[in-house]
Amino acid sequence: MGAILVISRDPAVAHAVCTFLSPAWPTVSCYPGVEAENLISQDIDVVIMDVKTPEAAELQFIRKVKRQFPDLPVIFLSLYAHQLSHSGDTHLFQDALFFSKPFDNEAVAAGVALLSAARRRDDNSQGRSAHDAK
Repeated sequence: MGAILVISRDPAVAHAVCTFLSPAWPTVSCYPGVEAENLISQDIDVVIMDVKTPEAAELQFIRKVKRQFPDLPVIFLSLYAHQLSHSGDTHLFQDALFFSKPFDNEAVAAGVALLSAARRRDDNSQGRSAHDAK
């Protein structure tokens, strides 16, 4: 099972999310930037991104990540979740989940479960396809 990566500039948000997810999944938190880029290249099932504003640098960071890892599922936590989900950036937000702050912990955990299971299913089917082709 891969980890859930929580990326936030707010340590309190990162701590809270990791605390309620950690009984079910391994979690790690960090600030956006080089550390997050290094962690994403490891065994990560889902990224949870705390976005302060619709123009935030966090969105630029996720754009960069999605170019490298287009199938990596992302959950956005934001006061502006509705605006983000209805923006024209369909590549960035395709298959993403959005939760408005304040968010419901159980709803976010259910989103993580859904995206993590889908990612594992995709990984397993790709692995079987590659193996079957040999």
